[in-house]
Amino acid sequence: MAGYGAPAKGNTLLNYCGVGPELIPYTVDLSPHKQGRYLPGVQIPIHAPQRIFEPGPTMCWCSPGT
Repeated sequence: MAGYGAPAKGNTLLNYCGVGPELIPYTVDLSPHKQGRYLPGVQIPIHAPQRIFEPGPTMCWCSPGT
């Protein structure tokens, strides 16, 4: 499973539930300022949206935004 979006609300939910890279190996976000970084606490890497189309995950978790 991959994540789509890296907003603060989604990150808070992941931290609260203890979800880390063992379940969601990476997330993607449109913001170039977030790409190449990690979600705080859970340390899930953030990539450019093109990564979601590469072979790998068959499911996508859409992070809740504002």
